[in-house]
Amino acid sequence: MRDREHTSCRDEKEETQKKTGGELSQPDGRGEKADQGEENFSADFVIWCTSCGRPLPEESVYCEFCGEKIERELEEETKDAADEPEGKKTGKLFLNAAEKKKLAVFLTAAACGVILLLIAPGKETEGSQSFSGYIKDNSLFAIDGDGAAEELTDYYLSDWKRREETRLPYDNSCAPVITADGTQIWYPEKIGDSSFTLMHYNKKKQEKIDSGVVSFQAAGSTAVYEKNNTGLYVSRGEGRDKLSAGVAFYQLSEDGSSVIWEEENTDGTRELFYRQLDGGDAENVRLEREDTLLDVSGDLSSILYEKDGDVWLLLGGKEKERLVQNTSQLFLPEAESKTLFFTREEGEGESLYFLDENGEENLLDREFLFLIHGEDGLLTYKAVSDSGEEVRIATQYGSAAVDCGQETPIAEERGYAWYTAEPEPGVPLSLYRVSLEPDSFGRTEEIVQAVEAWCGLLGETPLYLRDGSEEAGDLYLGEERAAYDVKMDSVTLDSAQTKAYCIAQYDAEARSGVLLEVTEGGTRQIGEDVSGYGYTSDGQIFYFTDYEPQRGRAALNLYDRESQKTEQIDTDVWAYYAESADGRERGAVRQTEIR
Repeated sequence: MRDREHTSCRDEKEETQKKTGGELSQPDGRGEKADQGEENFSADFVIWCTSCGRPLPEESVYCEFCGEKIERELEEETKDAADEPEGKKTGKLFLNAAEKKKLAVFLTAAACGVILLLIAPGKETEGSQSFSGYIKDNSLFAIDGDGAAEELTDYYLSDWKRREETRLPYDNSCAPVITADGTQIWYPEKIGDSSFTLMHYNKKKQEKIDSGVVSFQAAGSTAVYEKNNTGLYVSRGEGRDKLSAGVAFYQLSEDGSSVIWEEENTDGTRELFYRQLDGGDAENVRLEREDTLLDVSGDLSSILYEKDGDVWLLLGGKEKERLVQNTSQLFLPEAESKTLFFTREEGEGESLYFLDENGEENLLDREFLFLIHGEDGLLTYKAVSDSGEEVRIATQYGSAAVDCGQETPIAEERGYAWYTAEPEPGVPLSLYRVSLEPDSFGRTEEIVQAVEAWCGLLGETPLYLRDGSEEAGDLYLGEERAAYDVKMDSVTLDSAQTKAYCIAQYDAEARSGVLLEVTEGGTRQIGEDVSGYGYTSDGQIFYFTDYEPQRGRAALNLYDRESQKTEQIDTDVWAYYAESADGRERGAVRQTEIR
């Protein structure tokens, strides 16, 4: 499993929840019952349905919303917690999605993409692969390697009447997971506003694992999941085992043999725990206290965390090494060269440093203000100089100013930082590149004038849009026009950057066009009347045709890039599970979306 960032199916709803009498109150808008004047139960006389997550009268046996029988585990655990000594009572153990991302990623509120840098990467897992499937009506289908579809459940959503307004999560918390041999699938059912039911499919046998689930991770025959308001559990085919009363972050190893999680206590301190699931003694091992977890390797053998301003590396659960002392902020952008960027308060300001592979600190900038973006080994940040504030970029080789706005995207490609900016006020954008090589760091060149948007490098050649409107523009490869009327934001490149795909000849009224494959040798048409498309993990491309905006449905087609053949999978499809081109994200994609 490539992307382990832990988010929750209840993300948007949690943002609006408020504390009421020590319990979480449900947000407004709870379906038809709420519209008819549903009673607002007080926190003292309420239980929670572990299937749909809605509040119910204490004496309820069945949920009046979804019909599921009420599980009393939550009520009993709450009572047990109340009987504990004051020092053992737990506080806010469930963080909202934004808090979890901040916890798992870095120490500050600045947004920065994270992947493991300083610690050895885990080997590729043999346990799971990306799920390929789609949603039709309210049924979830899985697609095998031959393109054949099989229905897993006909109760995918809890409220199918509002399916067109439903915003499916595009993350790993609800995306089905399939084993490498294709015999087992872990998938969500009855997805509601705050939770879903976790199901397991094994050799044509389906079983319910648990209800009230808000996120899960799976590998092989093992799944670890967070249950609404009651804690963290593991399922391994022989019932379930509770790991913790609540977590701020968790991660299952790539092979499903171990799990790590972090708890937050009432006093704000955190504790890091580990359990060996294969061949272990079924006991939780506390690795560290009062820490902030930063990242872990795929096999969980290497752990990066912060404690009291110092950054530590924990190997094998035993050997600890302090990497950096007295840090203020940490930035961990993805990079082939394993570097850690950090700031340290010095004098009246902050200085930017990086830690190289030899453990040596290197000063980059004494005028650092705040981070704007960090990805692919490139930091974009605001700095202050004698002439005022300016945008700068930095890698391990140095820092340089770039003449663009704070909101301008800056990307690293083939040893350069690429961005668009106005050469002069009121003049169309030009495409610039800044050298990131050690001997020419900071050297800036204007590559192309009158650019609408830069799309990336196809091989060594810039791919960009120009002569456009709000809906579409012409696609250029270098100085040659490759396609006309290309839908904005529809251009994607494969992971090898040898092929690009786009929707050309775009009709804004019909919301569709022609799907093209673009290479340095020319273009080739894949399909017509295409409204959206995306990737599968094995290099295939799915795309939607015959889109009906009034019904929110389209025909799903699968294109094999090797055989260059297209097969229609099904009609009246609502969404498809796919993976982003870089493999970092996966989830449900609607008919007009591009992944």
